Amino acid sequence: MNKKKNTTKGFTLVEIIVSVAIFAIIITSGIGALVTILDSYQKTQQQKNLNQALNYALDTMVREIRLGKNYGYDGIGSGDGTNNEITFDATDNRGEVRYSLSGGAVVLDRSGASIPRLNGTFSLTDSTSVQIDELSFTISGNSQTPSGNNRQPRVWITLAGHDVRDTDQVSTVVQTLVSQRTLNI
Repeated sequence: MNKKKNTTKGFTLVEIIVSVAIFAIIITSGIGALVTILDSYQKTQQQKNLNQALNYALDTMVREIRLGKNYGYDGIGSGDGTNNEITFDATDNRGEVRYSLSGGAVVLDRSGASIPRLNGTFSLTDSTSVQIDELSFTISGNSQTPSGNNRQPRVWITLAGHDVRDTDQVSTVVQTLVSQRTLNI
């Protein structure tokens, strides 16, 4: 008896279909994981940019308010209260300063500075990337007590905003309390 050996090499159709199916499942789950990672990275970057913008605006205001005097809302050193803007006299002849919310950005408006280039209106945040939703200033201790003693003026600043590219529009709030360096005597 003469038996012929089967010498054909290769894969059967069923083996190829199973291999392609397993490969497709692995690639699909890998792409899904990659998309999730990229989305998380993008949201983290947006949150980082938002935090940097809010902290820059807050730090700039704190630095100048701490050294200022005659805090108020109308430019004349009014008493205590809460408002969405603040005016005060800056130190070192840097004029009258007003911080306010305008067009979704924190705006610095300075006038009367001894150095002319300091005067003008400047935006502390970029409204094309960060939208400021809330800016409030609460002044306390700015007026005399009934006994005639002055208190140390303090300003509570609340700043809230979101990244305009964020589809979820998650708002971040930062707050701080600033006290005047010198006693209001």
